[in-house]
Amino acid sequence: MFFAPNIRNGTPLFPSTRITLCLSWLPTMQTGQVMVFFSLLSFIMGIVYLIYFRTGSRKNRYLIAFFLGKMVQGLGILFLGLKEEVAMFSSPWLSALLMTAGMSTEVFVFISYDLVFRKKQFQVILGLCLAGMLAVLANIYSSDAILIVCFNTALGAVYLSGAWFLWERGHLSHFARVSMFSFIIFGLSWLFASLYALFYPVGLDMLNTRNVSHAILSITSLFNFVIVSLGYIMLQKERDEQKIREDAEIIQNDNAALKQLNATKDQFFSIIAHDLRGPIGGLAQLGEMLSWKHGQLEQSERDHLLQLVANTSKNSFILLENLLLWARSESGGLQLKKEEIHLHGLMHSTIELLDAVIVNKKAKVTNSLPVDLTVSADMAMLSTVFRNLLSNALKFIQVGGFIEVFAELRASENEICLHFKDNGIGIPNDKVKDLLAIDSSFTRNGTLNETGSGLGLKLCNQFILRHGGSMRIESTLNEGSCFSVCLPVRP
Repeated sequence: MFFAPNIRNGTPLFPSTRITLCLSWLPTMQTGQVMVFFSLLSFIMGIVYLIYFRTGSRKNRYLIAFFLGKMVQGLGILFLGLKEEVAMFSSPWLSALLMTAGMSTEVFVFISYDLVFRKKQFQVILGLCLAGMLAVLANIYSSDAILIVCFNTALGAVYLSGAWFLWERGHLSHFARVSMFSFIIFGLSWLFASLYALFYPVGLDMLNTRNVSHAILSITSLFNFVIVSLGYIMLQKERDEQKIREDAEIIQNDNAALKQLNATKDQFFSIIAHDLRGPIGGLAQLGEMLSWKHGQLEQSERDHLLQLVANTSKNSFILLENLLLWARSESGGLQLKKEEIHLHGLMHSTIELLDAVIVNKKAKVTNSLPVDLTVSADMAMLSTVFRNLLSNALKFIQVGGFIEVFAELRASENEICLHFKDNGIGIPNDKVKDLLAIDSSFTRNGTLNETGSGLGLKLCNQFILRHGGSMRIESTLNEGSCFSVCLPVRP
């Protein structure tokens, strides 16, 4: 496919007879025969790409562009081969135009093998192509050597630009790297042919064993033809295989997410079937007892039953509220609305809300959060977290126990940690990790036989994760626990 001048008077470009003899095995062919051979190869490869498009890659419209580029390029080479036989092709300007257009199209399609249209690359390749074609048109009546310089220079720049764009992309596959080096070699060869035409401005014979440079250029042309023609299909195959691997990874992730959703659903129905059904059933029994035996019960017995009704109703309401919040969060219906929250005031309100439980346990709850400490968070979510963590601590301390809530600013990690520390009964080491696991149903009664579902801590963890934070648990059996909530702060 190379377009380079012959040597005047048979004088070789490189005078070394040794190099010439080393390449004397190259067959002697007429220029027209070589050009027809390359044009047939271009036509065949263009048809191959058309078939490839028609048989399964219809989404890849670049294949049509590749087909057209090969057809136009093949016509240009064919007209060049018929230069001596057909009078109308005696000047190579038409061949130069067609080959410039065809090869520029081929380069752009090749560097877009990932099917991503890059406007900058398109503009550069198109600009170089048009510059070369305009230069040829401006020198139609000039010598062949001038035409050679015009379009060889343009194509050299096109191929080197293609190599640059491939290198700039980085993380290339093995075959893409081979193609990039092929572009570099071929681009430099076009520029060499252009320079050669300036110093030896005669003839168009591209394969002549008396001239080492022409033989090297011919080999380069054939090598690049094979790389570009077959390489695009190989790169498409690599891309398809990568797409299959990515799809498989997506399916694997979807399966993991589906398992998580199933675990969530199982936990949801477990709570409804056991934790919520039990208290509601108990309320029904207490109501029937008060209704049927109201006159037979002593005042103290009636007061006790009414207290049970009140406690059971309150616990059922808290459980139902957590359950609904959890369901809304899982379905994406609970939106995060951040605002500046004064943590000391929020903790104070939470203590007041649970005052009856605190009094019943005779607990000492200390709010050690700084009065001026604020954090950007969702008020409803953080209130739920505070209420659940304090309620959980109260549940597992002995009568007369203590709870302290304090803050720790970790400037190096740009986060603030809120610690809920108690001197309760603690948690076995092998059960700590189950407290936050969505597929775990681990729960146990409090020190006064208080019941729970374990949902509150899971809900807290989910809300904190929504804020980009984390929740940590440290516990020693029979000594106490410390539940820590860490939230990001602006640096």
